[in-house]
Amino acid sequence: MLGRVAIDVFDRAVDPALCSEAWVLTDESNTAARAAYWAAGGDATTGVVMATFPFD
Repeated sequence: MLGRVAIDVFDRAVDPALCSEAWVLTDESNTAARAAYWAAGGDATTGVVMATFPFD
């Protein structure tokens, strides 16, 4: 929950001209974090999990 809130706040505050995306890292076994990142629109990678959030 806190991760999703932080992503939403950052998404509203960022200037797309200055920042094109954000990323976070977590272990593959952290299913709660991964679910929050994917629900927020993050894209998955393999191995060490990284979610990116493009700003339009």
